[in-house]
Amino acid sequence: GIITLIVSSFLLPKNSIFPLAFDRSSFKEVFHFTKWQIAGLVAVYLVNWGDTFVLRLFISTEQIGVYSLAYKLFGGFIAIGYIINTYFLPHISKNINNNTVIKEYLQHKRMHILVLSLCGLLISYFVIPFLIRAIYGEIFSQSETIFKILTIALAAHFYVVFSFPQPYHRLPI
Repeated sequence: GIITLIVSSFLLPKNSIFPLAFDRSSFKEVFHFTKWQIAGLVAVYLVNWGDTFVLRLFISTEQIGVYSLAYKLFGGFIAIGYIINTYFLPHISKNINNNTVIKEYLQHKRMHILVLSLCGLLISYFVIPFLIRAIYGEIFSQSETIFKILTIALAAHFYVVFSFPQPYHRLPI
C-alpha cells in the first residue's frame, strides 16, 4: 500500500485532487450507504453461519465440512457468473444508444456467453470431482455428489443471469 501511494503520488494529476474539501452532505450519504452495507453483510454472514448451526443439530461436523466444501465451490461459480455478466456492463452502457450494438449483444453475444459458460460448467462437472479427490483424497469424496447436484442449480443460475430479460420481440430495436 505504501509503495502504491508513493508511486501514484507522482502519477496522479494533483490539480484534479487538491484542494481537498469536506462536503457534509456527501459524507452523510456515504455514511448512510456504508451503514446499510455493513448491516447487509452482517446479515449475510449470520445467515451463512446459521445454516451451520442448524446442520449441527442433525449431522456431524465432518458432514458439515463435506457440505461446506461443495457449497463454497457452488458460491465461487455463482460469483464467476456475476463477474462475467458485470464485465460486459461498461460495453452496454457505452453503447446504450447504438441499437445495432445492443441488438448484437442481446441476440448473439449474450447467447455465446451463455453457451460458453454452460460448457465450462459441464467441464467442471467432471473436473471438480477429480480435483477434490486429488487434493483431499477420500476425506471429502462425498462433496463430489453434492457439487454435481448443485451444478444443476448453477446451470439454471447461468441461464437466468445471461438470458433475462429476454423479450426480444418487445425490444424497440
